[in-house]
Amino acid sequence: MTYVADGANLSQLIDGQLSPDAEGMSLFPRFSEATGYKQKVTSCEKAAANSDTIVRCALDFDDIRSDEIGRGPYPGRSR
Repeated sequence: MTYVADGANLSQLIDGQLSPDAEGMSLFPRFSEATGYKQKVTSCEKAAANSDTIVRCALDFDDIRSDEIGRGPYPGRSR
């Protein structure tokens, strides 16, 4: 959380599964590891929106141990 700006909205990052605060963020890596979540960034692009810079990355991911049963990886997008 040292690198996260005050008031940052992390709700999309953790997809509503955990609370978007310091406690929720500290549990997120453990939750991801337990469910077998893996992701691989395949490409990124940046776009300016007003005064903000937005980076969107395409990614492939496995979740809920999908790779262990021969499913996935699935395509996704990060903001």
